[in-house]
Amino acid sequence: MGSPATLVELLDLKATNPGAKVVVGNTEVGVETKFKGSRFPVLIAATHVPELNILRETPHGVEVGGAVTLTALGAFLRDLVRTTPASQVCGRGVYVASVMASTVVVVVTPPPPPVRTSA
Repeated sequence: MGSPATLVELLDLKATNPGAKVVVGNTEVGVETKFKGSRFPVLIAATHVPELNILRETPHGVEVGGAVTLTALGAFLRDLVRTTPASQVCGRGVYVASVMASTVVVVVTPPPPPVRTSA
């Protein structure tokens, strides 16, 4: 198994091994091997690629990298909701519901279209 430390290394490994499976956790690989009979001779672990571990608030929302764990995402969102005024959260059309103690689900709804008036 390869474990690249940069995005360039990850892309190089994947180009060299086009049939390789890029993994962060084991969930999907476990399902594919156990129930679908799939075999992956090469696995590429993307857990240490900094660009895939980004977790930050931006002016337009939250940026979440593909290797961010659900535990880290849940903690980040709980903290964000706790520290963001309710008027800002509701005003953005963001609704947060705790599904389980360790999981947070965020549903973002787009703003309604502008009302057009005839002139």
